Amino acid sequence: MGNDFMEDDRSAPPEAWAAPFRKALGLRGRPEARVKWYFIWARRFATYLPGRSLHLASREDAEGFLTTLASSPGIAAWQVEQATDALTILLGSVFGQEWARTSAPCRSCSGTVTYRRR
Repeated sequence: MGNDFMEDDRSAPPEAWAAPFRKALGLRGRPEARVKWYFIWARRFATYLPGRSLHLASREDAEGFLTTLASSPGIAAWQVEQATDALTILLGSVFGQEWARTSAPCRSCSGTVTYRRR
């Protein structure tokens, strides 16, 4: 039985962003064994944005998702950090959102993320 967010789910059509996201993860040296989890976080974020496209996600959307994730039972700080990394790569590298390209995890705010403005 599979997870709703598994990358290998053949019943769901592939997202247009999947191939560029996989390539961006590889270029940034993310281990192949963890790539499926980056896809899980990206898909959970997409679910968090009902009726809106990922490429239109705002900084506030990402921060809201990560704050909600951080306060979820059973979610460890390292998972929030991994989700932060996934969203930074997806939104900054794949969708070219400048605010995500200049992001930096907030080490003092319990795994939530802040984004620096240039």
